[in-house]
Amino acid sequence: MNTRSEESKILITGGSGFIGTNLVEYYCSKNWDVINIDKSPPRNPAHKQYWKEVNLLDNEALTKIFQQFSPRYVL
Repeated sequence: MNTRSEESKILITGGSGFIGTNLVEYYCSKNWDVINIDKSPPRNPAHKQYWKEVNLLDNEALTKIFQQFSPRYVL
């Protein structure tokens, strides 16, 4: 059972880059439900569980992620 609020779901685009890595780390430390979409794997191996390989130009894959995850926020 997911005890996290729907209010704490965040999708981070480019979460494998420098800034994105720090955002993933921050929101995970706050117990948010995080997903990182990026075409490159995460810099931090511990973040691999949050990563989905998605190119932002792939509308079909992007739509599928949004439908499955239903984020409240997008960065």
